[in-house]
Amino acid sequence: MLTDAEATLEAARISAEATRCAGWMGLVAGILALCGAIWVGKKQTKITELQTKISDRSLMLSLLDIRSETHNKIRNFFLYILHHAREPDSQTRDDFNYGRHRSKILFSDKINNEIKEMDDKCYQYFCLKGEMDDKYEATGNYGDGNSAKEFDFLTWLTKKLKEIDELFIDEIRIGS
Repeated sequence: MLTDAEATLEAARISAEATRCAGWMGLVAGILALCGAIWVGKKQTKITELQTKISDRSLMLSLLDIRSETHNKIRNFFLYILHHAREPDSQTRDDFNYGRHRSKILFSDKINNEIKEMDDKCYQYFCLKGEMDDKYEATGNYGDGNSAKEFDFLTWLTKKLKEIDELFIDEIRIGS
């Protein structure tokens, strides 16, 4: 059995050892906490980078949808003219005007100049069709050379539609 002095010395030695051990444990815990914070920080940075990429991709897909919808509104106007050989109904015309307005923001000047040229020619065609209808009602024929002019216009429009589709595709493509 230990005397009081020996017990006090033993208690002091155990207390000093416990304090030293607690100091080491605190140091190890601090180092582990620092490593954990660095690891978590790196993971959060990676998550943020991935979220940014996802957001960018989502924005790109939204732009693709808007560009594609705009292209379709414009294309449908010209297709209506080719299929029906007359001026489109008001809804198709309104859709075209909306698409044409949006195309000024979404597409290059080259595409917009082509659309304007095609639209201008279509109005000339609508005037020709009105003249042809009037002549037919009055005389029973469409007028000298008017059928050939109509054929030339529809052939031209078919060619232009293929050309403008190629221009649109280059600008609609993701990443352009």
